[in-house]
Amino acid sequence: MDTIKSTNDSWNVKLYDNKHSFGIYQCLKKRGRFVAEFGGKGNVQTITDEIIDQIKVAGFDFKKEQFPWFYPSIAEYSTLMEDVGFRVTFAQHYDRPTKLDGDDGLKNWIAMFGNHLFNGIPEKAKNEIVAKVESNLKETLYKDGNWIADYKRIRVIGVKE
Repeated sequence: MDTIKSTNDSWNVKLYDNKHSFGIYQCLKKRGRFVAEFGGKGNVQTITDEIIDQIKVAGFDFKKEQFPWFYPSIAEYSTLMEDVGFRVTFAQHYDRPTKLDGDDGLKNWIAMFGNHLFNGIPEKAKNEIVAKVESNLKETLYKDGNWIADYKRIRVIGVKE
């Protein structure tokens, strides 16, 4: 394969080890490129920090191991790539504020992407937590009738040497 491209965060979940990077590396021909974009350090941190805080305030435990995502810095991800043999030719970490449509935008985002953060929490308590999250973040993340998620992205290109 000459090029592997990805803009999907789902493959980036808990990518702590080099198994995945090595697999991508092995699939490429010499001088083949890996081009990716995914959530980077600080991605949706305002939202997830508030969810976790409100889970704890409601009296439920939340352990660091429950957080399902790996949002690396450029240094962390470049190191993973270099460790398996890539030469990193480009890396960028940037803010990408993302509109979540309408009054229910944040609630809908939490239901779609963050629902697993509430594992073991009864539905009534979950709904109360989400309402408090919305209330606490409205001043910061609600603009002109829409919620704005604090996405932070990484773009990276690596070449198989």
